[in-house]
Amino acid sequence: MAQYTAEVKSEIESSIKNVGTEAKARLKSSSPFRKGKYRRGWTVKTETRNGVLSLTVYNKNGWLTNILEKGHKKRGGNGFVAGRPHIADVEEWAVKAAEEAVRKAVQG
Repeated sequence: MAQYTAEVKSEIESSIKNVGTEAKARLKSSSPFRKGKYRRGWTVKTETRNGVLSLTVYNKNGWLTNILEKGHKKRGGNGFVAGRPHIADVEEWAVKAAEEAVRKAVQG
């Protein structure tokens, strides 16, 4: 039983890491592009706490994510710049892919 648990755990961890890497790639390709600094800023942070793997996909220019995703007022307050949704779609995909990966690993 312990061997089965270890195998399932390692399979889940590798699948989750693959999902995180793919999410990063999808965010890079769907991010707004002007000079490229925001697009190149996506990275994956891996943490293990109490034996539980946790991945965080984030942008090094984090202050821009909400502004670009949701939109903002123009400088001077006259008008509004429309948002370019690019994070929500990838987040939704990543959650579904992670759930599917865990389901596959447990079912064998």
